[in-house]
Amino acid sequence: MTFISENNADNGATATGVLTLRMEYLDAAGDEQTEDITMNGTTGVNTTATDIRFINDLYSLTVGSNGVAEGNIRVYKTGADT
Repeated sequence: MTFISENNADNGATATGVLTLRMEYLDAAGDEQTEDITMNGTTGVNTTATDIRFINDLYSLTVGSNGVAEGNIRVYKTGADT
């Protein structure tokens, strides 16, 4: 999966928007897993996991000074972020 924001302020450095996300998902075997994703603004960030069957929950883990996302955060199948 690839995560990307429409606003560069959603960045894992010292930005004002979402810095990291937590994804709770089911893997190919149906087991529950979690992965933390460090955002990089308008640059797509791929998950480490490649066997994601279903995303159960996705939420902001850490945020900058504004306390919310600065733009829409989109999720794509890796390689399909158009």
